[in-house]
Amino acid sequence: MGMIGIYTAISRDESQQLADGQLLPDDMELYERENQLDIDKAWQALGYVLTGKLGGGEGPISYAVPMHGERLLDYGDYGAFYLLPEQVAEASAALAQVTKDDFQERFALNNPVKEQVYPVMDDEDEDEFLSYIYDYFTQLTAYYRQAAENRQGILFYIA
Repeated sequence: MGMIGIYTAISRDESQQLADGQLLPDDMELYERENQLDIDKAWQALGYVLTGKLGGGEGPISYAVPMHGERLLDYGDYGAFYLLPEQVAEASAALAQVTKDDFQERFALNNPVKEQVYPVMDDEDEDEFLSYIYDYFTQLTAYYRQAAENRQGILFYIA
């Protein structure tokens, strides 16, 4: 099956309670929520293309795949990561600035195929892989925009 990246838009209160340690992802019935985005296995390669780093990065663009240690919560095998509504708004603005040409340039600079970033396979075709992660990038950009407009936080986890 593989490791699938899931985004869940959450309320301001939920995101603050997660940040304060008053709420745990296990208490949120995440699998029953409807407003989620599944980006399949593209999460690590997408984060790498955007930031040039595996798991993290600098600035609001790194919130696109928010795998920062300070926002790590105990959940499942890989943990969960939360963003407050203000961070979602910052990420949304940063993602909106990345055009298709910009994304392709970032892909060429931070090439996940050459670096064998998950989920790249040995015989991966670069053009097909670029198309695969760019499709999820556009979905992610729209998801963040909607969450920012609704002043929501985001919880990201790997299932």
